[in-house]
Amino acid sequence: MTRKDFDDLVHRVEARYQGRPAALERAAANWVRLGQGGAVAWVALGFALGLAAFIGGIVLPPEFGVWLLGLGVALLVYAVSQAVLFLASPAERDEGRVLGAGEMPKLVALLDELRSELACQPFGEVRLSMDFNAGVHERPRRSLLGRPGSVLDLGLPLMIALRPEEFRAVLAHEFAHLSARHGRGGQRVGRLYRTWDTLMGKLQKGPTGSPDRAVRWAVTRFVEWYWPRFRAHTVVLSRFQEFQADRVAAEMAGAETLASALWRIECVAFWLSERFWVDLHGQAATHPEPPEDVLTRLGAALEVPPPNDLAARWTERGLNRSTGVDDTHPAYNDRVQALGVSPQAVLSAGFRPSAGPTAAEEYLGLDLPLISGELSRTWSRSQSAQWRERHRRALAEARRREREPGTTAAAAAEAPALAVDLSALWESAREAVDLLGFDVALPALRAILEHDPLHAGAAVYIGHHLVSRNDSEGERLLWSVIERSEQEWMHSACESLQNLYRATGQAERLRDVRARLDRFDTESEQASRERATVSVSDELLEHGLDEEQLAPLLRSLNNVQPGCAAAWLGRKRLHHFPQRPLFLLSVGATSSRWGFASSDRDRALARQLIPQLELPGQVLVITRHGIYRGLADKLQALHESQIHDGTRK
Repeated sequence: MTRKDFDDLVHRVEARYQGRPAALERAAANWVRLGQGGAVAWVALGFALGLAAFIGGIVLPPEFGVWLLGLGVALLVYAVSQAVLFLASPAERDEGRVLGAGEMPKLVALLDELRSELACQPFGEVRLSMDFNAGVHERPRRSLLGRPGSVLDLGLPLMIALRPEEFRAVLAHEFAHLSARHGRGGQRVGRLYRTWDTLMGKLQKGPTGSPDRAVRWAVTRFVEWYWPRFRAHTVVLSRFQEFQADRVAAEMAGAETLASALWRIECVAFWLSERFWVDLHGQAATHPEPPEDVLTRLGAALEVPPPNDLAARWTERGLNRSTGVDDTHPAYNDRVQALGVSPQAVLSAGFRPSAGPTAAEEYLGLDLPLISGELSRTWSRSQSAQWRERHRRALAEARRREREPGTTAAAAAEAPALAVDLSALWESAREAVDLLGFDVALPALRAILEHDPLHAGAAVYIGHHLVSRNDSEGERLLWSVIERSEQEWMHSACESLQNLYRATGQAERLRDVRARLDRFDTESEQASRERATVSVSDELLEHGLDEEQLAPLLRSLNNVQPGCAAAWLGRKRLHHFPQRPLFLLSVGATSSRWGFASSDRDRALARQLIPQLELPGQVLVITRHGIYRGLADKLQALHESQIHDGTRK
């Protein structure tokens, strides 16, 4: 199903069940049952066929029975493997610190108050984590028939960012998801959706061999039909449940308080992802170990308002962001309007800085320094290996720049086009983006585009960062990559533009990008099939390369061992992405010292050449032996296809 088809399906589901939440829950539950039934039927079919073959092997004469016994055993083993695939869900390791008995009495009192008022069952665990989030989740059931257990996750960064009354409103929202007032049917659908989502991820992994690939055909067809329809219903249901939980939380904490909490979360999320974590990880360039006081730094940084230009950008983006078709959570605008609060009323507060006391100080009290230190040290240990690797790469990049000054942006800007090693400059720029940040790498990226205006990688890197800063040049660069259907960078460019248009509420432009991506994916699939085989019936064209493009290949042909007696080059006529050619190179090795040609020598020559080839496209190397004999003859008959004659040395 294409993205457009899925978008249309979600809109139809929304329209059909508008104002009918109970009917939507029943429909989603029916889709869950259908998926479970399909899984059970597939496993049962495998067992039935295996047992039938096994029994037949026992009944029939030995000359036939032994084969049926083997088939029966194979089918039963496969059925068992499918049962494990469908029915067993791996246990997820919970992260964070478990709330112990007698700890944080104010927080425990708040949880008990909300649980009592909303008639929730007690949680199996309460965990404090490093997430900027709060949520109720259930440990994945061990099987489709197993019973899940609920866990309340409380992100300490979130508690540091919110005021006490805002945190209470957020908790009321999360409790509402599991409360009697929220609806037990919706809880069940949500649990089964997460379980089925895990199973779908397993099923969509590649097959383990030819037999597995063959028997999975029916399952794959079912999955392609079932999964988008099931997901469309559950996405719509999830958004409805978010609105419902918001209403419950507003009744308990006040609509204005909940809207204030949602706005603070919206703003701080931008600040965390685009400023705090970027700056913190950038310190790996100069510090060999990650800090052990990251939460203390986070709290201190929240006390400092961001620059006005950044605050204005994040405020505008938060207010304009629209709900994506496949988003399970509505955008801020939709949520506050459903609460009866005007987004413009919240806008008067602008970007919300931290305002003490924080929820962490109020509800954790004297335990806050201890818990903050524990979580910070745990985070530091988890990041240690990655941090050290970044530090090592930063030192290596600094040494390389000293040895190769020509790879810096300043040197590239002064050098003539032919003197610039764009490959080295590109690698240096990518390392700089990752290790030092975009602003440091921008001059090198611009130097690359100066020397090669069609460099898709540099265009996507610059475009991605500029659109996040509301710079129209970034949008233009990303569209230039999309218009050229750059295979390696198409998805990255489209993803950046989708994020931009969601953030700015440009629904028509968003649909346009998704439609482009649909067409690209369809054509890519057709192109893969077109390039998968080359036969004598295919039309061959002249290679179309100039002397400069042929030079690396000719050097390889002159120096390879065993020696190359002759080589012919052409390309297949392609209907999909013809700008990325598929070259055919036919080679013949020189004769042995006894004067005899050898198919083994030709194949050895082809194997030696393959890793050395430098051509602007895919290359298939063939010889005049075996299945490609006719194709090699056709290529050699092509006008001006011979590019090398070793006998003329």
